[in-house]
Amino acid sequence: MARCKVCLREMTDPDTTTCTASILIVADKDGYIRERYWRNNSYFDENERCHDCQILNMKGNYHHWGCDMERCPKCGLQLISCDCFQDMKLEVTSIPDLGGHPEDIKTPVKEVG
Repeated sequence: MARCKVCLREMTDPDTTTCTASILIVADKDGYIRERYWRNNSYFDENERCHDCQILNMKGNYHHWGCDMERCPKCGLQLISCDCFQDMKLEVTSIPDLGGHPEDIKTPVKEVG
């Protein structure tokens, strides 16, 4: 059994269709937050299970943090292999952890273009 370190859901459970963390936080090496993005949640193979983290690939669902299929919100390539956030610390969180609403976040959350 494998449990997501962020949402604490069991990834192999067929009832687990998504991770709850919807925001990607980008911080510099000293931990200062530089950017926040909505995590990429568009898929080429809708209604199929992710081979790595087992989420159901459909609009509105997010990969479990650390999944090798997570897409970069800037370039659309795999997050683990793109250079968009080189030398930066990446974390994910959900809106309730940041205060409840996107409007409450001091640094704007950027839309996926």
